[in-house]
Amino acid sequence: LQGFEQAARSKKPFDWEAPLALARWVIETHGSEPDRAQASGDRDPGWCWTRKTIASLLGYGFHDNEVEIPFRLRQSVWELLATLCEDPDPTLEQDAECAGSQYDAADRSLNVTRGQALHSTVGYVLWVRHNLERDSRYSSKTSGWIDEMPEAREVLERHLDPIVDPSSAVRSVYGHWYPQLMWLDRQWASGLSRRIFGGPTTRDELQRVAWNTFVVFCRPYRDVFDVLEDVYSLAVSELHERDESYHRFQPEPRLAEHLISVYAWGALDTDRRRQILAEFFDRAWGALRTSAMSTAAEFAQCAYGEGAEETLDRLRDLWHTRLEHAKRAPTIAEFAGELGEFGGWYASARFDEEWALEQLAEVLRLTGKVEPGREVARHLAHTSEGLLGKALRCLEAMVKGDTEGWGILGWKDEASSLLRKCLESGDSDIRRQAQDFINWLGARGYRDFRGLLA
Repeated sequence: LQGFEQAARSKKPFDWEAPLALARWVIETHGSEPDRAQASGDRDPGWCWTRKTIASLLGYGFHDNEVEIPFRLRQSVWELLATLCEDPDPTLEQDAECAGSQYDAADRSLNVTRGQALHSTVGYVLWVRHNLERDSRYSSKTSGWIDEMPEAREVLERHLDPIVDPSSAVRSVYGHWYPQLMWLDRQWASGLSRRIFGGPTTRDELQRVAWNTFVVFCRPYRDVFDVLEDVYSLAVSELHERDESYHRFQPEPRLAEHLISVYAWGALDTDRRRQILAEFFDRAWGALRTSAMSTAAEFAQCAYGEGAEETLDRLRDLWHTRLEHAKRAPTIAEFAGELGEFGGWYASARFDEEWALEQLAEVLRLTGKVEPGREVARHLAHTSEGLLGKALRCLEAMVKGDTEGWGILGWKDEASSLLRKCLESGDSDIRRQAQDFINWLGARGYRDFRGLLA
């Protein structure tokens, strides 16, 4: 069975009849046997690994490619899946043993039979819709798709009952695939959102697991945000514990990415929605605010085509709000990382050149540092003739604000380009300013620039 799974993963076609018959025999004969002993090498300790392999194999068969399961086998496939969705793996004790570990619920869901079966069930409902859409009888259908697969609907809804299935690994599956469930049937998925994620003011641990999985593994989507607005608001209200550590399943930075994304798209179009972002910045700690402004820089870099100017206008508004907030703070130090991300905004070259230089100079005046230094220096080297003086002052501030003293070594070529351009300027004040700065650098041991004076 694992060989067939590997073939399906590699998109090597085969006849599905035989492996499905073998899978049926396994489930009919050993469909409820738990692990009986510790594994020995690569030997299945019971039939648990075999059943999980069947669930995974079926999942690959729902992909729209050359190894797709023929739709005429729908009934046979579902009978297998329905049984696997009730598999005893994981037990409540196994689930509890892994709770709170780095072995996250989303990871566990792929390594237990019932979790893998639920993953494949989502694949099944999408597979059914894709195949029905090929039928002319369904060509005009735009909603209510879940009604065409009541067998799967019953299973997906029943496993949301914590009495039926208290496994956090299983619950994470719903967060992982929620955007796809929305695509399948928006009205149905919207109606399940409270059961999956909780809200508007509270949630239990299983709902928190589903939310963390969603926000970590799913891209932000505007239509999903429209449905989950209250859940996003609840997640922001829960930002009360400062966590500077890093692990791959850290939901807070991904929450920042989601919120900045919907803001840049213009989805925060009401006072209530704008308050969600405002509260996020009020509650977020320094590293988290820095992450948010880094995401905003990425949006600036990609702001091209239709709607780009509106996106840039929103980002400018956000920048001015955050800058003024930082300047009113008792100490600027806790905002240094957040403000320093303006380097990415500046290096995007998507904003008005003079405005961007003025903001860069203000950040350097306040904090003495921007990131990424090399990209900023490279863009400074392309400054227009009329703004060379401001660009050179920014370069000086970057060097003098570098407390470690080695930053310029990483972008000396870019700095040299700007200095050469200043020395060739028709403005004598700029030439003199550049000469003085090169001498200042030489006096402090940075002699790589003295050749420019010759």
